[in-house]
Amino acid sequence: MARGFCLRSLLAGTCLALSGAGTALSAEEAGHGTTSSEVHAASEAARKDEEHADTDGVHHAESASHGEDHGAGDAGEHEAGRAEEDPAGEGHEPSEHAGDGHAEEEHAGDAHEGEDHAEEEHPDEEQASGEHAGPEWQTEREPMPFEVIRSLQYLQDQAARGNKAALEVQRRILKRFGPSLEIRPHEIWQDKRNVRAIVLFVLSGGPSDPLAELFRQRVFNTDDLPLIEGVLAYADNRMEEAEEKLSSIDLDREETIFAAQIQLALAQLRQADDPAGSLQALEKVMLAAPGTLLDEAALRLGVLLAEDAGETRKADLYARQYFDRYAASVYAGNFRARFSAVYSERPEGSEKETLETLSDTLRLLPDDQKLAMYLSVGRRALVGGNLKLAAEASTEALAIKNANPADRQRALLYQIASTLSTRDEGEILATLAAIDDELLHPADLALKQAALDVVNAIREPAVLASSEGDADPALDNQTLARAESLIDAVDKDLENFIP
Repeated sequence: MARGFCLRSLLAGTCLALSGAGTALSAEEAGHGTTSSEVHAASEAARKDEEHADTDGVHHAESASHGEDHGAGDAGEHEAGRAEEDPAGEGHEPSEHAGDGHAEEEHAGDAHEGEDHAEEEHPDEEQASGEHAGPEWQTEREPMPFEVIRSLQYLQDQAARGNKAALEVQRRILKRFGPSLEIRPHEIWQDKRNVRAIVLFVLSGGPSDPLAELFRQRVFNTDDLPLIEGVLAYADNRMEEAEEKLSSIDLDREETIFAAQIQLALAQLRQADDPAGSLQALEKVMLAAPGTLLDEAALRLGVLLAEDAGETRKADLYARQYFDRYAASVYAGNFRARFSAVYSERPEGSEKETLETLSDTLRLLPDDQKLAMYLSVGRRALVGGNLKLAAEASTEALAIKNANPADRQRALLYQIASTLSTRDEGEILATLAAIDDELLHPADLALKQAALDVVNAIREPAVLASSEGDADPALDNQTLARAESLIDAVDKDLENFIP
């Protein structure tokens, strides 16, 4: 048995067999309606928390749980269902940004601020007329759907910048506001802004039941029906119908951010059958909505689609833009898993170029985040059988100063495991023995054991049985027999996990 084949197959299969599937956050139970004061307070709370947003989650997510390295995206990660925790994400993690512009987004009730100032400046006129249109009316009335969506947009953009508090407030708004939509006066749906708002509510991760019920009640104008039908089909995963309906809308006549939201949905719907068309739609999103959660989601999906289409330069550009703009996003963990999968699967022979691209793409990240990414790429490359890339990525990880002990142990393990065929067996055993098992993830412990099995199998000579001078090899050595059985299992794992 060739040493290279044994090493590549054994290590790759062991890692894959032990990889765990990533899990999404579970949705909370739906609540009741909300008031304008609650919406305004929610936006203010998120805005105040912006200065204290937690942006160092990358290191903990990568080095503590290894969720992204150990299978959180190994099968490709093109999601098919809507996910509340990623309201603008790919493949029905519906869209994110729904709105009428940032100046309006920051205050759900800004449309009424002029009235407040007018009353303060002319109190005598107000008293003389006996009229009062002051704050009591503004805070007690139920907010219009488009006002709530403006607050939701602001929160979504804050989440793209790393504000975790904004994400939690957004979830509460989605759950509390939905039930009130069905009982609103039917005449409010004659306002185009409110129609766009309920559509964006669904595309932002809200339940589609209120929209479906209003559609059954026939409250919408005829010219709004293709949009409503398309969004309902999108929410129900009726892809062909959704694409047909949404494609019929003249987006050039729609508000810019709203059009970008629909373009993102169309990109998701087209990614399987028309990747080139999907990329074109994503680029329209990037041009129309820079700095928003729409842009963040378009870049995430764009990296995968461009890579699949063989447009590696475009994939590299999107990846660099993502890390430059959204490295702190609450959805960045999703992207990091996809990113490491893309670069670890670059073809053999391109390792030098791949490492240079990684260095350029990650240049603005702090060292701990760079370390996490190199470890992720290194492990995935090792699992996929690209030992040279795994070795070089691990070497880059070891070169980063001030790494914590657990990450240094991981980097050392990946480096030694990817260079078994070029090292002295005594050196390998000594290095592996020096790695502290207590600091390793269970999957990495199995990787270490697999490396030890390979080295031990090579060291112990096979006992050959011969008959009257005719060489008839028979592997009687138990270690080699165990390695053979592992390789058989590896072949099955590779069939299951490597596309």
